[in-house]
Amino acid sequence: MAIPPKFTTWLLSYLVSQEFFEEISGDLTEEYQEYVQTKGRLRANLLYLAEVIRYARMYRAERNYQSTNSFSMLQNYIKVAFRNLIKHKSYSIINISGLGIGLACVFMIFLFIKVETSYDKFHENGSDIYRLQHVYGYINAQAAPTYERDYTEVIGSTRINFWKTNKRISLSNEEIYYEDVLLADSNFFSFFSFPLIRGDKKSCLNDKNSIAISQSYAKKFFGEEDPIGQVMLVQDMINGRDLPYKVAAVFEDVPFNSHLQFDMVASFSIMYDDPSINILELWPNDWIGSYIQLKPGTNPESVADKYQEMYNKYYDAEADSITIDLMPLEDLYLKSYDLRADYADHGNINQVRIFSAIAIIILLIACINFMNLATARSSKRSKEVGVRKVMGAFRKQLIIQFFAESTIMTVLALILASVILVLVIPPVNRIADINLFLGMDQIVPIIIGVILLTIITILIAGSYPALFLSSFQPVSILSGSATGNGGKGAIRKALVIFQFTISIALIIGAMVVYNQMLFVKQKDLGFEPENVVVMNFGNTEEFGRKWHRVRSQVQSMPGVKSVMAGRMVPGDNAFYWGYKFEDFSEYEDPYGDAWKGFYIGYNTLDGLGVEVLMGRTFSEDIPTDSSAFILNESGWKRAIEEYGESWNEPIGKTIEYYTTHSGDWAMDKKGVVVGIVKDFHHHSLEREIDPLVIHNVPGRKLMVKVDSEKTNEVIASIENLWAEWNVPTTFNYQFLDEEFEAAYRDEDQFNQFILIFCMLAIAIACMGLYGLSSFVAEQRIKEIAVRKVLGASENKIVGMLSVDFLKLVGISVLVGTPVAYYFINQWLANFAYRIDLSWYYFVVGSIAAAAIAILTISYHSIKAATSNPVNSLRTE
Repeated sequence: MAIPPKFTTWLLSYLVSQEFFEEISGDLTEEYQEYVQTKGRLRANLLYLAEVIRYARMYRAERNYQSTNSFSMLQNYIKVAFRNLIKHKSYSIINISGLGIGLACVFMIFLFIKVETSYDKFHENGSDIYRLQHVYGYINAQAAPTYERDYTEVIGSTRINFWKTNKRISLSNEEIYYEDVLLADSNFFSFFSFPLIRGDKKSCLNDKNSIAISQSYAKKFFGEEDPIGQVMLVQDMINGRDLPYKVAAVFEDVPFNSHLQFDMVASFSIMYDDPSINILELWPNDWIGSYIQLKPGTNPESVADKYQEMYNKYYDAEADSITIDLMPLEDLYLKSYDLRADYADHGNINQVRIFSAIAIIILLIACINFMNLATARSSKRSKEVGVRKVMGAFRKQLIIQFFAESTIMTVLALILASVILVLVIPPVNRIADINLFLGMDQIVPIIIGVILLTIITILIAGSYPALFLSSFQPVSILSGSATGNGGKGAIRKALVIFQFTISIALIIGAMVVYNQMLFVKQKDLGFEPENVVVMNFGNTEEFGRKWHRVRSQVQSMPGVKSVMAGRMVPGDNAFYWGYKFEDFSEYEDPYGDAWKGFYIGYNTLDGLGVEVLMGRTFSEDIPTDSSAFILNESGWKRAIEEYGESWNEPIGKTIEYYTTHSGDWAMDKKGVVVGIVKDFHHHSLEREIDPLVIHNVPGRKLMVKVDSEKTNEVIASIENLWAEWNVPTTFNYQFLDEEFEAAYRDEDQFNQFILIFCMLAIAIACMGLYGLSSFVAEQRIKEIAVRKVLGASENKIVGMLSVDFLKLVGISVLVGTPVAYYFINQWLANFAYRIDLSWYYFVVGSIAAAAIAILTISYHSIKAATSNPVNSLRTE
């Protein structure tokens, strides 16, 4: 049997669609074999090639004809899609509103994540910059320059220190301001990418008396005058003296997405002139923010490992296990939130992950609604599909049509989502004090993200309905033997179970989150923060000199119950120090499991109502109490565990503590324990109460406990005396209970947003169930009518329609409760003080889910049960 040339056959397969290739190839092969017998192989080959070319031209012409009609077909798809949307209004409203609300939530979360992950991305060499840190965000002053000097893989370094204590700023026109000041090395502006408007970034901080100010502060301080060369006096952080600074540069306002927020940068080098303390030369001084830049491609872990070698060489040859971390600058904002102390602004990577998960859940629920409602309508559209296929429509064309409908619905939902965002984002920004908006340089990534998310939504929501509906066989549909309910909706039921599994987990989670927030707000703090006004005096030494006068004048005011002072108040970060306890020969490592020192004044514990368990509080009548200590209950228990049973009687025991300013264990920092107090919360309830060594340091914070009815009068009287006292800060005050609550305000807001998004996710799921129940009732309308004619009661019909959904809810309960238990336990683990995860939450959550499902489907069930059967059966 003669076989055509392989090349010609391949050419035919290339030029002709595979759909027609087998048929055309068979016909041409038969002709070729006849030509071989009658005209010879050579002429047969030429004739076969000519036939291949002729068929190819015919096929190409047909394809060209089809392409000219592609636009018309697209118009037809869009027209049919809009007709279907208008014809089934309730279906369209449920789908578009559910998808629109879901997309609005997802886009809002996307903006939040985009903002949170944008921090410090604007620095030119940001990917190679790292901060040196260990348990604090600070490190010793010599680490960064020594790294740069001794190791070639480190190509740059800079250091900072924040004066976040409202330093007095005196101008030449005698105006006085109180602002925070950032101290920095001279290369600060060439190391980081904070653009200068005036001045040279390489030399503006070279002079020890130079200072750079932001564009806003230049206008605030000097108006329209040229700020360059202007002199201002800045109060020293350590000694309170006025240091003269000359404005050498003006920089653009720091963008909000920087972990460093500042308006003034002063030269670090002026601190070399401090006659008593040269903190930049001290290895054990751990209050300096230090950054290094590595050569591209350098392993940061290998650089961090060299810190031990450097520490032994320059400070303590016998020290071991001295480690630090190199935190990438671009990760610092999100991943350094759990340090013991830090000067930087922080987010929380765990919050970003949780919101990301919520966004995915909401999008899935909205898409599942779409898929369920589309496939539930399959019986209504099955005959349409059958007729189209009989008239010659290919499956590909039907898929395109259904995807067109999905696209139109998603675009309409996107428009609705945009409207919701425009209305919601401004109040959210204002209430939560966040910035869900990025600059113009971020518009393109946001648009790309929106487009990608829209495409993903179309693919997820439209793929299953398109493939499912287009698979119907026309013969079985038009003969009435099939209705398009393949598998009795098994996949649809699985999607409902998945949807309600998530909803049940969210209901239980929302209950637990709410009760945990309530527990935190109502928990006994161990002290009385109510009606305590806190004012910052600015300078500890100056306040110490005026303390007796201030206390006497304030105490005499009507409505004042007590007057207190301290360097700290509950809610402030306590300092970690190394301590040496009696009966224990070694000092605690301040880098390791160190003790926290809490600094308060003489009568603060009494004024705040802290319970004394043993001994007494500090007394001004006993001179030695100036160096005495008090332990809290946790500290006492730890002392017994670690230093022996002799600490069962702690009163009179001695404690020494380490001061990093001197670099030595200072024996003059020695005192005795005079009392033990009951534990009180000195920071957020997310963390356990620390073992505290309480120091007697009157400090710079004035606290006044007042009668609630006299609060405003007392505050006004103190403000009038502020100028008379010549206080080096502006008059400002907070209430202690509000200041303490601020320690977990961000967490509180985060939990509130979780609750809101959980409720929206549940609402979207209910919208889908509502629409699904309407179609199920519609599908069974004739069955219901027959049952009513045969005597079925309305209650039985309602039960019949509801029981199928309740079975799915029951399965969801079995799946959702263990899922909820696992994730809620993970969340509660973040709190040192937490509610018990009782069975109550799971039972109530499951009952609530069943009740929501019943309420959602009851309308259509009751409507179907009470309908007149004659209207449903008249066509039979």
